[in-house]
Amino acid sequence: MLTYKELAERLGVKKDTVIYRARKLPADNIIKKNNKNYLTEAAVKTITNEIKKQQQASHNATDLLAEQLTKKDEQLKSMQKLLDQSQQLQLMAEKKIEEFKSITIKKDDLTPSDPVGDNNTLNKKNAWWHFWK
Repeated sequence: MLTYKELAERLGVKKDTVIYRARKLPADNIIKKNNKNYLTEAAVKTITNEIKKQQQASHNATDLLAEQLTKKDEQLKSMQKLLDQSQQLQLMAEKKIEEFKSITIKKDDLTPSDPVGDNNTLNKKNAWWHFWK
C-alpha cells in the first residue's frame, strides 16, 4: 500500500495527478488510516498503467512532432536553396541586360548619327522630280 505522495514520487508525476486518477476509482481501492489515504495494490497498478499509457501517448506525440519538425527543417533548407538560386539567376539576368545595353550604346556610337544621311536615301527615291515622270 502506498500513499498518493509515494506513488507520485515513484511515477515521477505530481501528487495531484495521482489524486485525480484515484478519484475515478471505486471507493474500496482507497484505505484511510491515521488521516492518510492509502491506495490498494489494485489501485496502484491501475493508476500506474493509466499514467504510463498517458506518458507513452505523450512520448509518441512528441516523437511525431519532432519528426514533422525535422521534415519542415529540410523543406526550409530546400526553399532557401531555391531562393538563393533564384536570386543568382536574377543577378545574372540583370548583368546580361546591362551588357546588352552597353553593347547597343556602343553600336549607336559607331553608326553615323547624321539624320540627313538617312533621309538622303529617302530623298533620292522620293525626290520631287520623280513625281513628274
